[in-house]
Amino acid sequence: MYLLSLLPFKVLYLLSDGLSWLFWHVIKYRKNVVLENLAAAFPDKPAQERLQ
Repeated sequence: MYLLSLLPFKVLYLLSDGLSWLFWHVIKYRKNVVLENLAAAFPDKPAQERLQ
C-alpha cells in the first residue's frame, strides 16, 4: 500500500480505471448486485442512463 501512495494521481486513476474495467467486463464480480443496487437507488432513471 505504501508503494501505491508514492504514485502520481494520474497513474492511480489509470490503474483504478483498468481494474474497474477488468472486474466489470472480464471477471464480472458482483455485476448483478451492482445493477440491482443502482436500480433501487435511482428508480426514476432509465436503465441505459444507470449504466453510464
